[in-house]
Amino acid sequence: MGRASTGAKSGLVAGLVWGIISAIFTAVALIALKQDIINALNSYISGNSAAQQVGLTANDLYNTVLVIGPVADIIVGLIVGMILGAIYGWGVNKIPGENYKVKGVVFGIILWLISAAFSALSVGEYGILYTVFNLAGAFVGAIVYGYLLGTFYEKWSKEPVQSQTQVSQ
Repeated sequence: MGRASTGAKSGLVAGLVWGIISAIFTAVALIALKQDIINALNSYISGNSAAQQVGLTANDLYNTVLVIGPVADIIVGLIVGMILGAIYGWGVNKIPGENYKVKGVVFGIILWLISAAFSALSVGEYGILYTVFNLAGAFVGAIVYGYLLGTFYEKWSKEPVQSQTQVSQ
């Protein structure tokens, strides 16, 4: 099995855990910040004639997101986990670290930094508290994902780990 396919397989398993962690943080954030989210949805609906014509209420949308959000997190965790795992497998020897677990955690931190940059662009949607809560959940998920990615990659890989200094020599 090639490095990318080993990474994809590892990423699929790690992505499931990542998705479950994200689903938990999403559900907790939605419940804890219910009124803020409903207020934001009310503002959206009041400025959207299509939503008004359909008769959607903020409570309807909130309840839908409360059910669909966590399920979507798990599905996205599987799909994105597999894709990112393939990328990890393809470039694993270029990632700093002395073993696959450390390389996985470094990879996870890089993913989190990228997601944090995109989250900063959407702070205004539901407020700073919701964004910070999601960033914290994403950080935990990215670290766990990276660690598990490296663990499973090490378990299923037939290649010895190469540090970045070994690759450049």
